[in-house]
Amino acid sequence: MKKWRGLVVGVAAVGLIGLTIGIAGAQGQNPFEKAIEDRFNSMDANKDGNISYDEYEAAYQKSIKRSFERRDQNKDGALSKEEFMPKIGKAGAKGTSNPFQRMMQKKKATGEKKPVQHTK
Repeated sequence: MKKWRGLVVGVAAVGLIGLTIGIAGAQGQNPFEKAIEDRFNSMDANKDGNISYDEYEAAYQKSIKRSFERRDQNKDGALSKEEFMPKIGKAGAKGTSNPFQRMMQKKKATGEKKPVQHTK
């Protein structure tokens, strides 16, 4: 299980940042800075302007737990291969939370083509 921890943490962090970037962009703010600031503020549990190791670990443990609970469809406290694989296998599926994948789906749906680059 420990070898997957890094992957799960990474995926969760990217998802949270992607969601925040999308919201911030819609509000006309610098989306990347807003996402980082929001994430920092959410991790700073005691609001002292710093993130201690304990706060950092706690934030990621919550994220890992939520990710695990979403995948554990039968709520038995373990992930079968079937519960684990659909999240990996359906990357880019309709309803994705990945902003890049949503953009590509939109382009595909509208028939938008990649710009032609001319070389000299």
